[in-house]
Amino acid sequence: MTTGRESAAVYGRGGGSLRRAVWLAGLLGAGIGFSRVVAVDASVLLACATGLAIVGVVGRGLVCRAALGLAVFGLGAGWCGFRVDESRADALGPALSWRAPTLLEARGVVLGAPAYVESGGAFAELVDRPGRMRFDLSLESVRGEAGWRSASGRLAVWVDGDELFGVRAGDRVQALGLARGVSPGTNPGEGDWRALAAQSGFAGHLGCASAELVSGIDYDSRWGAVRGWGIRVLGETRGRVRGVIEAGAGADRDSEDSTALLSAMLLGEREAGYDEVQSAFQRVGTAHVLAVSGLHLAFLTLLALVAVRAVSRRGWAEPFIVALIVLVYVLLAPARAPVIRAAIMVWIFLGADATGRRFDSLNTLAWAAIFVLIWRPLDLFSPGFQLSFSVVGALIALTPRVTQRWFGERPAPDEMRFASRVLWRIREAVVVSVVAWLVATPLVMHHFGMFNPLGAAATLIVMPLAVMVLAPGFLLLAVAAIAPGLAGAASSVLHALAGALRFVVAGIETIPIAVVYTPAVGWPLTIAMLMIIVWWLMAGSWRKLRGVMATAIVVVWMAASFLSPSLPRDQALRVDAFDVGDGTCMLVRTREACFLWDCGSMDLDIGVREIPDALRALGVRRLDAIVITHANIDHYSAVLDIVERFGAPAVLLGPSFNMANGDFGDPAAYLLHELERAGIQTRILFAGESIEPLNIDGEILWPPKDFEWRRANNSSLVMELRVSTGGGERSILLTGDIEAAAIEGLLVRRVDLSPDVMEAPHHGSARPGAMSFISDVGPAVVIQSTGPSRAGDERWAEVREGTRWLSTAEVGAVSVWIDVEGEVHSLNQLPAADTGRAMGAHR
Repeated sequence: MTTGRESAAVYGRGGGSLRRAVWLAGLLGAGIGFSRVVAVDASVLLACATGLAIVGVVGRGLVCRAALGLAVFGLGAGWCGFRVDESRADALGPALSWRAPTLLEARGVVLGAPAYVESGGAFAELVDRPGRMRFDLSLESVRGEAGWRSASGRLAVWVDGDELFGVRAGDRVQALGLARGVSPGTNPGEGDWRALAAQSGFAGHLGCASAELVSGIDYDSRWGAVRGWGIRVLGETRGRVRGVIEAGAGADRDSEDSTALLSAMLLGEREAGYDEVQSAFQRVGTAHVLAVSGLHLAFLTLLALVAVRAVSRRGWAEPFIVALIVLVYVLLAPARAPVIRAAIMVWIFLGADATGRRFDSLNTLAWAAIFVLIWRPLDLFSPGFQLSFSVVGALIALTPRVTQRWFGERPAPDEMRFASRVLWRIREAVVVSVVAWLVATPLVMHHFGMFNPLGAAATLIVMPLAVMVLAPGFLLLAVAAIAPGLAGAASSVLHALAGALRFVVAGIETIPIAVVYTPAVGWPLTIAMLMIIVWWLMAGSWRKLRGVMATAIVVVWMAASFLSPSLPRDQALRVDAFDVGDGTCMLVRTREACFLWDCGSMDLDIGVREIPDALRALGVRRLDAIVITHANIDHYSAVLDIVERFGAPAVLLGPSFNMANGDFGDPAAYLLHELERAGIQTRILFAGESIEPLNIDGEILWPPKDFEWRRANNSSLVMELRVSTGGGERSILLTGDIEAAAIEGLLVRRVDLSPDVMEAPHHGSARPGAMSFISDVGPAVVIQSTGPSRAGDERWAEVREGTRWLSTAEVGAVSVWIDVEGEVHSLNQLPAADTGRAMGAHR
């Protein structure tokens, strides 16, 4: 343990030349960030970096340092552009459309054993939607309309059904199906997935209607056969390890959760039940315990080092032996970025230790960051990279200072008794937990919209149990890889330990303040919060006026950010229609209300991540209500996920919910039951009734109580929203899934309908009644919430000519708002380069 003076020299400003790698990592990261903001040709940037490097080598003093710094900056920008924006001539990814599927036949090598993937979401177990088999295919060639050609990249192959016989890791196969490219990110809060896919060589998805469309073929080269054999051996070993983990599980839901927990903690796998387990750990601030990270690899390294020294002390060879053990683990675990990133960090530290010389830990960490950014430049923007390196860096730089400030100088080891040593260990654990929690909090708020007040305490409680799972778990993996029969009996014990860990986390989760959801926190505020936290940990004092004033400014800034209305000041009424595929979810906001008009999709897990991320990106903290137009699941499948995250005092329902049969196997009945259990008020609406608790100028126009409907679609709620502006009254008409009978009845009741904006009935199904309806009422803007099957239907061509038609299947999420002067504006989620459409104003 360093003394206070030594700590100041090592961790303070006196670091001097020891911190060159930190500067290099910072400049490299700045260059990567620059390349994603400013479009400059990668070859130009790399050429400039080369020239500056030559100037730096021949120069002296300030010129040398400035030139080399700019060279590293240019190298980061150019390398990122080269990795992300430049592609091989035979790359398949750029040739695939992300919207329109392409018939494609592909040949390649299966990279892993096919896995069965079930639908997620609150209604997954109630809807008879069979899962699919998935495997990754390393491409060799593809055949399109022009015949066979060589191809590079990786395809995710999805096969309908729950069986795929005869396909193993390492097999060479030929698959026929519909191929799609990678989505650019079609909702608020989503990144452009294409850049990440280009970085990792991922080309897209291939959907096969049956297992018969996937067939094995022989290798056409000896090298290919050898490569396939290696992949097969590795895949079979992984299968044995995974089988041992599953062997101790029972058939109940708790066993599924414990299997998901063990697979995540030990292998980085995402098995069935992972989303629920991960959400629980995230809500109590212990997600770092679940996901394989530097924490897990550091513990594995410690176990390996103890094992090596127990056999024989090898001196300088020990780090290499431990590094080899870590390499074997990385080969057994899925090749996910967090696992490899953590391994790189461990290998760099082991390499520094193998030199036998003193090294600066923060500098070594910076070198690890440099290697990771060279490998995957866009990891700079990932929460995993930011949390891993910022927290580890804070622990290295701040823990000695904080420990000394809080508890004084630690006595020498020979001066402490056993009880004193235990007490110091507890103190150090407290400091580590608090420092890690404080530094991670702004980043967690920025990326996930969560604040975990009990995060530090939860970590102290959970970590001992996590160690009790990791220690025998890693030993079990080692035995399972060699002799799975010997490891099977111990698997049940490991499941019991995992169950105890899950039970403790569930208990902490029930504490009301375990998680506080926050609105979107921008980067300026995130960085300001980090700076203030680091200042308080290093040297903060109430006697230092400047620091206290800066803290007060950040607190006021944060409060203003959290309390500011989500609707911009110049907007009077706004509708945001999210891209949810086959379904509807629209956010409606006025000055007084914020609610969802429908909340569902045939993608049953849309409410787990996509919709919450979109709502948070738009600044929504809490919903006043959710309106579900009718009892079709594509209009309510995400409701239970959303009310858990954003709350809602009431859910207002269309009259078709009166037909829910009370059987909890019926999705509509299950929804009503779960809402009642959560204490959320539900109410059936009819035309002319009040829309409480929504404080809006609006009216339910359809259906009347005396209307006899045969199809649930015709019982859909129809709502008219009105707003007074400087240009007069404006209105938006939301129509649900009404069809001919309802449209006819609605026009009889309201012959004067003339909305400025309206929703296309029944997702824009091209039916005569809907076409004449839109033509008759003449809106300036039509919002069509639909999947690809109804997009661009030529039967709408004549109607679309007279209006601005915004289809989520064509342009991603759309925003339409009426400003305070009465102008109607619209905005697409996707840029003009992707859609050919841009922002427009009407009237």
